[in-house]
Amino acid sequence: MTTFDTFDRTGAVEFPFGTRVVFHAVEQAVSRIPTMQVAEANRMANRITAKVGMSAMSWGEKVAISITEAAPGRSRVSVASAAKSVLGSATTHGKNRRNVDTIISATASLLEQYGAEWSVVTGEPTPQTPGQSAPQSGAEEIEKLAGLHQAGILTDEEFSAKKRQILGI
Repeated sequence: MTTFDTFDRTGAVEFPFGTRVVFHAVEQAVSRIPTMQVAEANRMANRITAKVGMSAMSWGEKVAISITEAAPGRSRVSVASAAKSVLGSATTHGKNRRNVDTIISATASLLEQYGAEWSVVTGEPTPQTPGQSAPQSGAEEIEKLAGLHQAGILTDEEFSAKKRQILGI
């Protein structure tokens, strides 16, 4: 039996990272999801708009994502997915709910992998988790920054500034 999703879908979650780190994670997550692409990323407004292509189950969706500070060092991500039609999500077969869940899951995965490193780069507080260790030396920190720079996460200016900060020059 096929069930029809008759409503636009929303979802929200909090992450133990600052808004700059979470914005970056969401932007990266959306760009890595094969069926989605970032249509607009507004860092000042902490809003990302994503486009989802057409499929056998829908005419495509528009996804609005906002990142707000929930508390110092904590961010709230709100995701809303709606069909690209005058009728809204009349027959998306659960696609809007999957869009929301996919973005939240992909963001959580990236934050789990890279959140602590990105926090160091942005100067935002890093959440403490059991077994997590801080970099042991400036050389290790610079090596991690170089990897983030090479991956395009850090601009030349951000990389240089952080490197000078670590080296104390």
